[in-house]
Amino acid sequence: MIKRFMLSLQIGAVFIGTVVGAGFATGQEILQFFTCFGKIGMITILLSGVLFYIIAAAVMKAAADSGTYNYKDFILHSGK
Repeated sequence: MIKRFMLSLQIGAVFIGTVVGAGFATGQEILQFFTCFGKIGMITILLSGVLFYIIAAAVMKAAADSGTYNYKDFILHSGK
């Protein structure tokens, strides 16, 4: 059980590091952008987080279902 939990944390950390750290924006930039819109900004930052979660979960499930373990194989498999 603990090994599964640790694996989940590792996968989450890699995803966050890849998406946020590799060009989306820094946490500070995200905060500044969304908070300049007031209350609606806070709603949209939550919506963005939910959308990132849904899309990431769908891609990871599709990769697991297709048995691919890297982006190249996943892209090639999803083109079929």
